[in-house]
Amino acid sequence: VLKREILNIVAFVWEVVADAEGMWGSRFRLAPRNGLALMISADHGLLKTALLNLLDNATKYSLPNTPITVTINAGENEAVLVIENIKTTVTPVEIEHLFKKYYRGKNSQGISGSGVGLYLVRRIIEKHGGTVEACHTADDCFRVTVRLPQ
Repeated sequence: VLKREILNIVAFVWEVVADAEGMWGSRFRLAPRNGLALMISADHGLLKTALLNLLDNATKYSLPNTPITVTINAGENEAVLVIENIKTTVTPVEIEHLFKKYYRGKNSQGISGSGVGLYLVRRIIEKHGGTVEACHTADDCFRVTVRLPQ
């Protein structure tokens, strides 16, 4: 059961990124810096768990000391959150399986984890009526897009 409250997703993401920087350093680049207020109904704790998991994965599976960009935009009746990092070694075939329970990609050797993190992220986002997807971009980045209804 979700414990929903009204959240300004921009302020919320800023809060979570600040926590992430305390754990993994200041690699995160957040946009927009101000002027955008997107209100959503969400479970603060669960959504924070999902976002921290995505930021943790971006940190673990990207090149050291490269930036991780977090962007928040308004879509049509939705908030769109994009996390992007310099391309990892995830193959297009692996992308299809990333959100499956217990799946770990070939690039996860030597990196701690159980293969449930992205599965949990998908479940949390779907419980909020949203979607999450991953892809490679034309400019050699790895992108995760989360869409949450306003």
